[in-house]
Amino acid sequence: MSGPRAESGELERLHPADVAYILEALPLEERQVVWDLVKAEREGEILLELSEAVRESLIATMDSKELVAAAETLEADQIADLAADLPEDVVQDVIRALPQEERALLRAALSYDEGTVGALMDFDQVTVREDVTLEAATRYLRALDELPAHTDQLFVVDRAGKLRGTLPLARLIVTDLARQRDRAAMHLLRLIRTVAIDVGPTQVGQQLDPHRVIGLVQCNGFEQQRNRRLS
Repeated sequence: MSGPRAESGELERLHPADVAYILEALPLEERQVVWDLVKAEREGEILLELSEAVRESLIATMDSKELVAAAETLEADQIADLAADLPEDVVQDVIRALPQEERALLRAALSYDEGTVGALMDFDQVTVREDVTLEAATRYLRALDELPAHTDQLFVVDRAGKLRGTLPLARLIVTDLARQRDRAAMHLLRLIRTVAIDVGPTQVGQQLDPHRVIGLVQCNGFEQQRNRRLS
């Protein structure tokens, strides 16, 4: 016989997008019953997957403490995506609770106008200095708990943090062991596509071939990369 505990376990096994799909398909009262079964540490990631109307209806049932706890499980760029639907006092509580670096990233993301690529950017990238060796870069990657999603390249910067190019992971993996002490600068790709942070996605799409582009680098006027760095 199934009960709340069993149903909660079934939800736990589902991807956040699948839970969101179930919630959106339910009438309001039944939706709330299912939402109450969701574990607190998963609420943030599921809220991100919901349509705006359903997300707003669930947020309206949560108190400030619950909302802060849900947001704190997310990355800075994800919190920025959710911030427009949260009460201002909750957003400020979340900002204060974040570590200094994450706080700076969140404030940066919130500073861009809605509808610009700056508001959509992902901060979770891996950056290395151009003067580190391939051996050191490989050792650094192995020391990470996990790579950011969709990582297929490292961003290579100079001492001032200016973007110099990218180092494809495939190139890093297949490089001859005898060349592992080469500097990253010797193997980077300089032909990369950058976009300004204050333009809209439609403008960007008009400039690119959607069948060939799998990622973009968003830079400010000084081409500064404010990402995870190996120096």
